[in-house]
Amino acid sequence: MRLFIASVPQILSKILLLGVLFSAISSSCYAQFLNKKWPSATLITPNKKEIEVSWAISPMEKVQGLSDLDKSKMQKHEGLFFYYPIDEQRVFWMPSTKFNLDIIFLNRELKVVGLEENVPHFPKRSPDKDIPRTKSYYSRYVLELHAGMAKVFAIKKGDFLKWKSPNKVMKIFKSL
Repeated sequence: MRLFIASVPQILSKILLLGVLFSAISSSCYAQFLNKKWPSATLITPNKKEIEVSWAISPMEKVQGLSDLDKSKMQKHEGLFFYYPIDEQRVFWMPSTKFNLDIIFLNRELKVVGLEENVPHFPKRSPDKDIPRTKSYYSRYVLELHAGMAKVFAIKKGDFLKWKSPNKVMKIFKSL
């Protein structure tokens, strides 16, 4: 009985610690415009406009994406850039999203290999079969923008985007 009583505070403190850690992880997995985990970077579009990118690099950041993000938290000139180390077939979906998106699939050289405009938001996490999805594209990176911004930035399939400060971005990629 004495061991059990002594263990209860330890168990409760571990549960509390796990709760704090989970809270910190879940709040930090939003994109950079909500936290500053990753250095900022800027993409230059075909019409020379700039997109300030936030990063989805860790598995938690990728799972979270823009889910549950209020539309006003991401400005029109901002986007979420999903980093992957290899090229693969990629399909994106929209669970718990609050606004429509343009989703741009990019190869290693930042060439647009797929573009889906005005992908409908879906405010719930289920049923899975009802959650909007993109087609599958063989790509390295993915960029999410507010719906309509691909047109504003004159982004079309076959276009190239470029980094404003490529050396800065390469340092980020090499650190991963």
